[in-house]
Amino acid sequence: MAPYRWTSLRPLERWTWLFLPLLALLSLSMGACQATAPADEATAVRSDAVVVDFFQGGSRSAACAGTLIAQNVVLTAAHCADGSNAARVTAPGAGRKSVSVARVFRYDWTAGDPNMRANERNDIALLVLKKPIVLSEYARISSKGCPGCSVVQVGRQGYEAELTTGEPTRIAKSIPKGHPTHLYARGGMADSGGAVFKADGDRLGNVVGVNVGRGATTGGAYIARLDNPVVQSWIRSIVIAVSRPTKDGPTSQPMAEDGSETPPEDTSGGDYSDPIATDDSGSGSGDSSGGGDYAGDDSAYGGAGGDGGSGAEAGYGGAGGSGAEGGYGAEGGYGAEGGYGAEGGAGGAGAESGYGAESGYGAESGYGAEGNSGASEEPPSNPENVEKPGAESPPSSEGGESPKAPDEYSDAKGMSYSPQPGAKGQWLSPQSYVDAKTTDPAFVNDKYVAGKVTGEGASYYSAHGYPGGVAATQNTAMTKQLYKYANQNGDGEVVMGSCFAGASPDQNGTEKSAAYNFAEEGGGDPAKTYGCTSYAYGFSSGNYGCLGNWVNGNGEPVSDATKQKLGLKSCTPAGYSKGFPYTTEANCN
Repeated sequence: MAPYRWTSLRPLERWTWLFLPLLALLSLSMGACQATAPADEATAVRSDAVVVDFFQGGSRSAACAGTLIAQNVVLTAAHCADGSNAARVTAPGAGRKSVSVARVFRYDWTAGDPNMRANERNDIALLVLKKPIVLSEYARISSKGCPGCSVVQVGRQGYEAELTTGEPTRIAKSIPKGHPTHLYARGGMADSGGAVFKADGDRLGNVVGVNVGRGATTGGAYIARLDNPVVQSWIRSIVIAVSRPTKDGPTSQPMAEDGSETPPEDTSGGDYSDPIATDDSGSGSGDSSGGGDYAGDDSAYGGAGGDGGSGAEAGYGGAGGSGAEGGYGAEGGYGAEGGYGAEGGAGGAGAESGYGAESGYGAESGYGAEGNSGASEEPPSNPENVEKPGAESPPSSEGGESPKAPDEYSDAKGMSYSPQPGAKGQWLSPQSYVDAKTTDPAFVNDKYVAGKVTGEGASYYSAHGYPGGVAATQNTAMTKQLYKYANQNGDGEVVMGSCFAGASPDQNGTEKSAAYNFAEEGGGDPAKTYGCTSYAYGFSSGNYGCLGNWVNGNGEPVSDATKQKLGLKSCTPAGYSKGFPYTTEANCN
């Protein structure tokens, strides 16, 4: 089969084509209800759990696990793909069907960046497959946190290993020190990339995290968090972008092999179904006053928290922000760090609810009432190194023939666009454009930033971003207009107010940054298009902060004179909420 040639990801209306075993009692439902199963099926393999082999230069570079969250989308650990140029997904639950990977999307993992602090990044990736793997249902991601709850890990322990199910364990009620983007559980599995499922009584719940490694000292599980609404929005936007249209859903279509508008047969990503379980009940009880990082009620960030909780310039503010300590604050970032909030539900013996004492799991490690029985083990008091099983160097001799390498990743030319549901592009001025939900508090200060940037003759563009792309709709006419006015009123400069606009999406730098592709699309100069290599934040002063480095589309540092002129600041984190860093202008220079 000829390799797919991936052109730039297009807006939804013009898109062209694009685990393990766990107590899978009955398959996980895509709908509101979730399947249950008797205890004697506890060793069944989940059909949505998959084996993922990564390759570099024809040789296998990593052996990890993953989880199908759509017909052609696999959730796994980002570090598994470091340095790879090809990958193969094999689904034991679908007749061992094997499919090559077309493209890897990373949320904020930039392995090629020497300044990346890996323990503070979200170690998650989405693999888009060249052909679908059809199942009756797919795993869904919990919309809420799960402090203190019982979970089951599924994964792959070794280069030649098949999928396996870990023993029931429990998520700690506090975030491990030095690892704000991780959850911690005792009894870690030697796996990277497999899903961690909430176990609610005798019912298998939704995915609450991704295995990324084990503590070098404790052996405990380090699990990438999925409870950040911004991360969830990114996941949803990618799945929408590679799904075919449904009657009431998004208007995307599969990606064509030859880059044309006509999709090939039998390469559809399937009807879109929301990968996030918004009706999920997997978090703790919480309370109406918020209470930090993990308070539970109907808000993804816990209680209402009054008019935005605490946080001065470090939170999202507005009515309905979450919690005094761990919610969104007043000006535009995230609030103070907080913990898991309300304890996450009471413990208790598991005898009458779920597996309980009689069936062998018992109160200490069983599923128990509300999935919260038994004791939990907190993470170590000091930060520890995390070993990355599966993604380490393969054994020098595997005693057999090396697996054949699959087709390389598709040639990803141009900007990656994955429009967000509900987002809308709007002009703030003829020289500044924002593509986001009108109610998204992350963009509350864009009007001030745009005013400062355009006042210097430069143009301004803003949208949620990730390495190599933006969560927005492609609008070439808009892009060209920004460069037209930038040349007419200034020196042709454009500031991209998107996270990771300056970051290369892969370790080898073979794919270009969003800043480079934006300039190419608009007929501008990459050397005069500026983006941040990490998270970026607008301030009410009109300055724009970056937790990484300000670089141009060619990856070169932006000069101090230019940064001073345009208000581009370099910042350090003030703290973390939901694994997401926040900062204040006081932390910038």
